[in-house]
Amino acid sequence: MYDSKIKESSLNFDLKRYEFCSDFSIFIINEFLQENGEQSSNITPKEYKVHRYVLSQQSEYFKVLFESSQNFIEHKENAVMIRLKDPFNVFPQVLRYMYTGYISINHKTLISILSISDRFAIEKLTIHATTYFDNFYDYKRKIPLNLSFISAQEIYTLYLEAIENEFEEVIPDWLLAIAFDELWEIDNDVMSSIRLDRVLKCDCVKLKNEDQKFSVIRKIVADFCGSEEYDETFEEKWNKMALRFAMPFPDILDESSEESSEESTVTEAQQTGNTINEISDETEKQAEDDNSNSTLYSQQINGIIENDISEEEHLEFTFHDIKEAYERLNHNNKLYEWFKLVNYSLLDPKNWEVALADNLIPNKLVLQGLFEVLKKDDTEIENWGSWDHSPTSPLILPQSITISPILNSSISKPTSTIEYTDCLHFTTKPYYSDIKICINHECHEFHKIILSIQSVYFCDYFSTSQGQLLKEWIFPWQNLHPHLSNGLLNMIKLLYYNHTFPLDPNNIIPILFASLETNTQSIISLCMKWISENKPFILELGCGISDPWLANSRHQSMIRKKVICLVSENFEDFEEDLNNNYNITKDLILDILNNPSLNCNERSKIYLFSCVLDKWFPNAKKSDLSSVESNEQELSEIRTLIIKYINHKKLHVSDLEFLSKQWWMPKDLFHSWMIELAQEKKRRK
Repeated sequence: MYDSKIKESSLNFDLKRYEFCSDFSIFIINEFLQENGEQSSNITPKEYKVHRYVLSQQSEYFKVLFESSQNFIEHKENAVMIRLKDPFNVFPQVLRYMYTGYISINHKTLISILSISDRFAIEKLTIHATTYFDNFYDYKRKIPLNLSFISAQEIYTLYLEAIENEFEEVIPDWLLAIAFDELWEIDNDVMSSIRLDRVLKCDCVKLKNEDQKFSVIRKIVADFCGSEEYDETFEEKWNKMALRFAMPFPDILDESSEESSEESTVTEAQQTGNTINEISDETEKQAEDDNSNSTLYSQQINGIIENDISEEEHLEFTFHDIKEAYERLNHNNKLYEWFKLVNYSLLDPKNWEVALADNLIPNKLVLQGLFEVLKKDDTEIENWGSWDHSPTSPLILPQSITISPILNSSISKPTSTIEYTDCLHFTTKPYYSDIKICINHECHEFHKIILSIQSVYFCDYFSTSQGQLLKEWIFPWQNLHPHLSNGLLNMIKLLYYNHTFPLDPNNIIPILFASLETNTQSIISLCMKWISENKPFILELGCGISDPWLANSRHQSMIRKKVICLVSENFEDFEEDLNNNYNITKDLILDILNNPSLNCNERSKIYLFSCVLDKWFPNAKKSDLSSVESNEQELSEIRTLIIKYINHKKLHVSDLEFLSKQWWMPKDLFHSWMIELAQEKKRRK
């Protein structure tokens, strides 16, 4: 109830209603209209009459403008001209957010709202806009939600708009990934290679076919690596030397005349050599386990050791050679890892020649794909054994990229619009104050706009011709409640601190009373919410016994109605207090039972009667007074209550057994119910 009141108040907010206390004007020129054919002479600036205090509290831009620009023309004219590109006219929504804390964002208005909030340095709103798409992604399962409300063309348009406004990173990689197949067809140059690489690594990336993936990777590699080819010959030479000498770099360092500044290069090269040794050892072990290739592998190793590289040739490698080799191997590794992602057996045949002719692509990857194609039609090739396609680079390889299909359709469909409601805090310091409230011979400086936004009383009062000129407001309700003055001050603090001022049993009634007098619905709802969480308190409030001043006021009937509605809708939560609290009046309980929104079963009503009828009809229970006229009247009233509030057709057997033992249940009525229910059950059989 409280949250709905806040939202309702925000949606109904109209800045024009508060122009009576404005002290500044913003003139907006929408450049989007000019870009779309409107002549600049025909574009009339739109004026918004605003309040310095509110804008300076929520926007760092306006705070600096108002507080640090005493010599600027804006201070002299109390106005500023601002040019914006606002295709969806969201500036009024941003203004409303600065006053109420409420705004709704969808994928079409996202970039416009973000641009304006970033320009005016509205921190919370900027955070909401930059994290908007987080609402459509399940980070636990690492999958996006169903985004059927946005097409690939809209994603493309949104991405272009984000790039144009320098908010590219606001568009998440996964959003581009789920429509990547269509985005690539629309414009394959819109994304940078860095962005393409990230999108391709998303688990939810959607690709048209393997040829599209091949094209994407070629573009990434071309931008990252240029034209420097994959050098397989250099790898073989390096690995032969590594297998022969195990890279004894400490000895090389002792015999070298290089300066100490090159020590870091040596250490790096040593780590590279050690990694090469590990890879070589693993390769040797794998080959030894393979009986069909073990003999050939041994011959290759012996040939390297005995014939290919001598120790003198090895010692001639300089530090520069080692560093250059490391960079070359690193380059080879990157090429291998990127092109390894393509399943070349699935390529269009015309792309096989392209792949083999491309010096950037390791030929063995393409040949592997061709062999897979041949194996599908020639069973003899299956006996050739499998290739060892492990990369020859000494570097630790990054985790492979997994390409998976997009989402299952069982996930619930979200809406495009996300609503945000923030608690906007305003300081009570007298910056730009325009009204003094005098209570108990003390004056407190406040702002008409803060009081008027949520209080109907203050808005109506300050908007009159007399109220617009008013500088002091004297508290007029001294005789209504002894603590009402403090209640009003605390209520105003709640308005400034956005309802975060602490409530307690000592201040809740005066604050509620003040909010009722000033017709401040948001604070009334806040007080009722606090009261509803203290069940005995709210029931006593409805009975009028919690505070005699409030009970005798014109507001008691309204409070009673709110209490009845609240208890009726949440009967189970209040059931124990209704049964056991002897301060609760008969009238309140009967009004609750009569309420159309009552959420209560028959068993709860029976138990309630068993607890309260003793208190309501003390004479009816006394058998020795059965002949007394008053007793007969009470018994008749009990009978009427039972017939009116208990629907015997909804009773269970256990309920009937309980009723049979209650003194207040008329025997003849009980017998007729039993016969009727038994006959009904027999007819069903």
